[in-house]
Amino acid sequence: DFADMLAAQRLMLTELGVTKLKVIMGLSMGGMMTFQWATTHPEMAERFIAMAAYPIEVGGQNRMQRKLTIDAIKADPLWKGGSYTAPPLQGLRTAASIQMLMFGSPLNLQTNHPTRAKADAFIEESMAMSLASGRDANDAIYQTDASRNYNPWDRLGVIDAPLLWINFADDLLNPVSLDVADKAVAQMPDARFVLVPGNEKTRGHGTLFQPEYWIDEVKRFVGE
Repeated sequence: DFADMLAAQRLMLTELGVTKLKVIMGLSMGGMMTFQWATTHPEMAERFIAMAAYPIEVGGQNRMQRKLTIDAIKADPLWKGGSYTAPPLQGLRTAASIQMLMFGSPLNLQTNHPTRAKADAFIEESMAMSLASGRDANDAIYQTDASRNYNPWDRLGVIDAPLLWINFADDLLNPVSLDVADKAVAQMPDARFVLVPGNEKTRGHGTLFQPEYWIDEVKRFVGE
């Protein structure tokens, strides 16, 4: 889980003689790992930058889409309890379908694919790329389930280093309606939350790959 990943990362750093980092920054799963770092070893970095993540237990819709993804792979007869000899492509296709919908933005998808034909063509093209990537089914399960014990909420108060937290208004994985940000920031001594507005060009959770919408905030924070 995330705690294991952090322990491995910290071991690597300490064995290299690294005792403090300028910045620990993470996006999406890495954003959650940033909160994990900041609440477990706040002394390890001068600054923290978390993006497209919430510092709360993964429940509700977020956990549901993860479990649906995992169950889709395991339900494929070719998965064979994880001892497959050929990729369980049907399970991987269903898993990719769930993530495709969760990671996108309704406004962006409607703007770029406003007809049935365009929407169907986009799905087929995206699915072909996903399946051609060679993603391993067991790796997908481990990665998706690694957040199962994540919950830094009760330790946010120990983060005394400056922290920049950026989320996206059209992110379905981290929806604004959860009303988490103000309550979380209130617990951290030196944190700033930035919500990037959505528009027809932003891509929901995928705005991670559009630095033009958030890089200035990062540059300003690092340069302070």
